[in-house]
Amino acid sequence: MTKKILSLVALTMLLVLASCSKKQNLLQYVPEDAQMAAKVEVGDMLKSADCKWDAKDGLQLSDELKQALGDRDLLKEMDLPEGLDLSEDIVLFAQSQTDAFAYVAVIADTPKFEAAMKERGAEAGEKNGTKLFTSGRQIVAYDDNVAVFYTQSRGGVEYGEPDDNAIAILKKPAKNIEGNKDAMKYLGKGGHITVYANVATAMKTLGGMSGDLGGAGMAMGFLGDIYKSCGASINFDGKKVVTEGAADINTESSSYKMIKDVLKPVSSADALKYIPADASGVITLGIDGKKLAEALTPLVNQYGPMIGADKSMLDELSGIDGTVAIGVRYSESQQVNFYAAIGSKDAGKLLAFLKKSYLGMAGGTIQESEQGSVIDLGSTKVILKAEGNYLLVCNAPLTGGNAEKGAIADNAKGAMLSMYYNTGAEGSAAAKMIEGSLGKPLIGTQAVRIESLDKAGSVLAIEKPEGKNSLASLLKLAFAKK
Repeated sequence: MTKKILSLVALTMLLVLASCSKKQNLLQYVPEDAQMAAKVEVGDMLKSADCKWDAKDGLQLSDELKQALGDRDLLKEMDLPEGLDLSEDIVLFAQSQTDAFAYVAVIADTPKFEAAMKERGAEAGEKNGTKLFTSGRQIVAYDDNVAVFYTQSRGGVEYGEPDDNAIAILKKPAKNIEGNKDAMKYLGKGGHITVYANVATAMKTLGGMSGDLGGAGMAMGFLGDIYKSCGASINFDGKKVVTEGAADINTESSSYKMIKDVLKPVSSADALKYIPADASGVITLGIDGKKLAEALTPLVNQYGPMIGADKSMLDELSGIDGTVAIGVRYSESQQVNFYAAIGSKDAGKLLAFLKKSYLGMAGGTIQESEQGSVIDLGSTKVILKAEGNYLLVCNAPLTGGNAEKGAIADNAKGAMLSMYYNTGAEGSAAAKMIEGSLGKPLIGTQAVRIESLDKAGSVLAIEKPEGKNSLASLLKLAFAKK
């Protein structure tokens, strides 16, 4: 009997410990129709950065970050008041049909949290039995367990008083995002950061807010018509920040039907041999020119006279076939050089068309040389040259390509669209330019490849200074003294 009692006590203690160590489910506070939501596993991320947090001593930074930050306060930099439990997750979301934004965090020490909010100048209050802090456009509703930081909409549709919205979130919505299967495909995955977006809703909201931007509003509407939702997971793994993304598309939309056959997977090595291997950014596209011309025909028929386009342009576009590769490189003088290689069934014919178009639209003079046809447009020069099955377009002499080998080519191989960006080694022209405008650059590369319209993946690689982990390096670069 004694053994049974002891076993029962031991089992009870294990269950209590297990329940205490389990993270709180904050997704239950996110409305089902949120147009964007993200879950950040703060505690696991801090461990990845060699930092610690506990209720007694608060946030303890690694020696590396202490040295980088100096006397700066990381929590203030990240706009997080003291008293929150940073071993727990934080969830963020945007309301449907508005840009009102909220995030939910667990409270570890209520008196410390309240003192921190008052120190920020927030005004304490209460409504319908719920404790509130008000500061500017932000309302914080909280109890002894959870705090909801709600920012009133800066435009779009308003949902009553902001404190009512914050209280509604704290009391949990009638239907939360866990009932949204599209969202949980992403938010339910493991990851230091998981993100979900209802693209159709978000693009319509942004398009409505920027209706006066013309083309930007049209582009947002176009994306919103194709994509229903998308999401990504981000993990700090070794020296890399590894991101994986995917999307759900509306295959019945007119926009999708218009472009679905235009992009195609290609082998891009032939085009990449014309792009410098030290290019800071490279985009490759697999294009079926005939399908592209067919897709654009209705637009040219309707808007052609307004933009100077006619059937002859469609005829030339139909000749594009295979890979289009575009590279950007920063020269030592910090000038931006661009290089493009356009696969064509008749590169010479396309060259003649573009020469005529450049001169017709922008004026200028043209001079034939060994480099190719050099068009002087006053502020810049454009070089056009037909070589093999490619039309080359650049604003700097081609000094050799070689991007057909290595990481750029590996990323582009077999993709219908690929993007590769590299700030270069510290001290390079690209890094110097970024450092001059933005402060310390984030050194590393990002590669995105899309094999089909509904699948995309990317990897962001961060340099690993002194053998430290990727997240510590990222924070150090982001918060180091300028």
